[in-house]
Parts: sequence; structure tokens; C-alpha cells
Amino acid sequence: QAHRMLTIDESHHTGLSTVFNTFSGLNPFHFTSYTEQLWLSAVNQFQIQMLKPEMVVADKIYTEFRLTKGLPIPLLRIYHQYHELLQRPTITAHLSNERECLLGILILFVNKLRRSVEVNIGNCVDNFIDFPKYFKNSSCVTGILIYLVQTNLKIEFLLQNTEGHFDEFPNYLSFKNDLLNLKERALCVQREQYTNWCNTVLNIIDGADSPLSLNSVVSPLFFNSSDGRLIVFFHDELVQLLRDARIISGLGFVLPSGIVRITSVAEDYFQVGLFLKQIAQFYNTIHSQIIPSQQPLMITSSFAFENFLRNPNLNGIKVLPDGRVKLNWQSPNELFTYVSKMQHLVESFSLEIRRLRRSHFHLSTLVGDLYDKHLRKSQSKWKNVLSDIRELIYRVELENSYDPSHLLAWQVHWDYQLYKVLEFWYSCCFHGFHDSLPDIQLDLVLKNDVLQFRPPLEEVRSKYMREIRYFLTIPRGFRGVTKLNIGLSNLFCQIMERNSIHLLNLISEA
Repeated sequence: QAHRMLTIDESHHTGLSTVFNTFSGLNPFHFTSYTEQLWLSAVNQFQIQMLKPEMVVADKIYTEFRLTKGLPIPLLRIYHQYHELLQRPTITAHLSNERECLLGILILFVNKLRRSVEVNIGNCVDNFIDFPKYFKNSSCVTGILIYLVQTNLKIEFLLQNTEGHFDEFPNYLSFKNDLLNLKERALCVQREQYTNWCNTVLNIIDGADSPLSLNSVVSPLFFNSSDGRLIVFFHDELVQLLRDARIISGLGFVLPSGIVRITSVAEDYFQVGLFLKQIAQFYNTIHSQIIPSQQPLMITSSFAFENFLRNPNLNGIKVLPDGRVKLNWQSPNELFTYVSKMQHLVESFSLEIRRLRRSHFHLSTLVGDLYDKHLRKSQSKWKNVLSDIRELIYRVELENSYDPSHLLAWQVHWDYQLYKVLEFWYSCCFHGFHDSLPDIQLDLVLKNDVLQFRPPLEEVRSKYMREIRYFLTIPRGFRGVTKLNIGLSNLFCQIMERNSIHLLNLISEA
């Protein structure tokens, strides 16, 4: 340790690197009465040569003591780290005042620890309500057991790291006795509280109407009559028992067989309970995941899912008059069947929602692309996009075997989106109608000494009017995606009426 604490220069300066040269020529395995004086002389010479490096080491340890700022545990850890060096007489004498000061700090620390233990035990032996909780949702009994176990670990640490190091000080014996008495007091209260907790839990388990009974557990899965939300309610005693048993077992206590048996059931209850909470969260928020126009498409799946929640119709699972489901926790096969069936319904329901949302967003992309395609210049592209839209909706209907009446709301939604795009381009074409017309070749010829147009202006004007008439009637011939006749036949015709104000300007320019 001395070599590790000193630098290379300090080792050479203090002679630490050569202190073992005094033993050269001596074989410790051939020690006899004839070589005893030589061996003792070499040892005395070694002790003399170690004085200088030990003084440097003592100064370094003293510096580390000062850096702890008088904190008892860091001081004790440094003392334990260098306990072999501190057994050297030179270092021990040099740090005598610091060691005595450390013992005084430890005595004050033990007195403070004893007062803390007495105050906490006095406040919480009969009532744990005010005791701090070490873990979220943990009970106060686990809090005081954790506190007592930690206190005992601190006491053990103090006893182990002070044993044999402070014996020359007169107040060390009383310090050690205080530690032993405090340890016995903490262990006594610890055993008492653990025994009381075990007896209380076992008495509750043996009760006829106990929520911890192994016979059956009523699952807290029911519908709220006021708002129809699915509610999950757990037995707090069973969940609390599971948490406490985990913590207390982790502290090293051996749980009774009755508690071990009920905690194994509580594990199943807790895992299934978490799954039921996920089901309830899914059911209560499913409306926010379904696109409003697609809600009629989910009617069949929603009814099947809700009917299973209200009436599972499985062996061993009953529905109580108040709407709650009674699960038999001693029949794992029936319980697994119930959970797996519900999980299958949730997965299929979620998958259907994701498929519909994906199709909806694909349609949104197709309709959005129409804003970049001119109504008159890109009529073929418009026809292709409309064909893709109708094909996608038809494929969704065919793959899922939806009722046409359930599909209607979604189709109407996209008809209105197409209405917006068509009206946008219809209005834009009024203002730039001439730019979108195909070129009309008009020749100026001399015939019979008279200049005239070929073709005649009346024919050109007639062709221009035909283009206007064709453009004006585009909304009338536009067909959306809705198949059923629900009064939407005049939907796109309204575009003509809403833009009739531009018609006079267009005619006048002809």
C-alpha cells in the first residue's frame, strides 16, 4: 500500500525502494538460533528505514481525512481502506489525534442514529400512517422494515470497520456496547413487525368473505351505466399484498407457505388485471382511433367485441347481475381461454382499424394529387385517378364484405372531397379559359379580290361555344364514388350554380 500511495520520486527520496535490501543474504526458511541475531538486526534496520516513508504516507492519509469534511461514513471508509497501514506504530502515533477525533465523530453519529431509530419506532410501532414510503404504492410496514434493515446494515458496517482499531481509547468500549444494544433493539422491532404482518395477512386469508380468498375472484370488468365506459377495478388488498410480499422477500425474510400460495395467485391476478386495464383503455379510447366517416364500417366488429365483454359465454366464467364478470382463478385453462379470446378480438379489431386508416390516407393522397392536375389540360389523368379511387374503395368493400349501407358514409365523405377539388379547378378555368383551349388555325385568304377567313368566323365562334358548353357541363357529368342513390346526384351540379356569375364574362369574350 505504501508503494501505491507514493510516487516514484517519493519512493527514491524516502528510500522506500531499498528498504528490503537489509534482508539480502538471509533465508527466512532457514531460520535457526545461529541466525536469529542476524534476522533481528535486519528487522530493526528495516523498521528504522521505514520511518521516513511512513511519515510521508501518514501525511497523505491525513490529507484525505481532511477532504471528507468530518463526515463519519467517508472517514470510516478511508480508515478501512488503509487499515493495514494504520496498524504501523509510526503512522498510528502520527495520526493518534485524527483517530481519536474519528471515534468522537462516530460516537456522535451513533447517538444521532439511535435517536432517529427511537423516534421512528415510537411513532410507527402502533400506527404506520405517518411513516415515509420508500417505494411508490408500498405500504408503511414495508417502509419501516426497509428502514430497520438499512439501520442494521449501517451498524454492521460500523462494527466491522472499527473492530481492533480503536481498542486503546477508553470510550471505544461504550461505543461498541451502544452499537450492539441498538442492533438488538432494531432486530427485535424488525422481527416483531414482520411477525405481526404475517399474522395479519394469514388471518385475512382465512376469512370467509376475504378479498384474498383463493376460491374465486370477481373480475372488476364492468360497464359504467352513466357513460358506457369500460371500468376495471382491482381488489386493493390483493395488489398491495403482492407488492409487500415482493419487497419483504427481497429484504431476506422467509414468507410463510400460506402467503407464498396467495402471492402466486396474486401474480396471475396482477398480470391478467394489467391486461384487462389495457383492454379497458383500448375500449374507452377506440373512438379517437376510428376515423368518423369509417365508424359505420366498424359496427359489426364493435358489436362482436362488446358482446364478448358483456357475455363471454365460456365455461367457468359467469356474468353477475350487476354486469361484472366472475373469473375462477383456480381454473387456469378457462382463464387462459378467456384472456386469449379477448386478446384475439382486440388484435383483429386493431388490425381492421389500421387497414381502414391506411386506405383512408391513401385516398387522401390520391385526391390531393388532383390539385396539381389541370381540369381541362389533364383530363386523362383525372380519369385515371378517379378510377384508382373507385377501385380502392371497391377493394376495401370486397375484402371485408362490408354492407353497402355501412360503406355509404365513407363514400359520401370522399364525394365531398372530390367536390372541393372539382370546384377549385372549375373556378380557376373560368379565369383562364382561353389559355386552356386547343389552338384553332385561322387563315386569312384573298378570294375574288376579297379578304376573308378560312374557316369562317361563324364556324370558329360555333366551335368556341361548343368548348364553352362542354366545359360548363363537366360538373353535370362528373360521377363520384357513391353507388347508392341518396340524393347526391345534384351535388356536383351545384358547382355550376355557384360559379354562374362568371358565365357572362366568358360568353362576352366569345
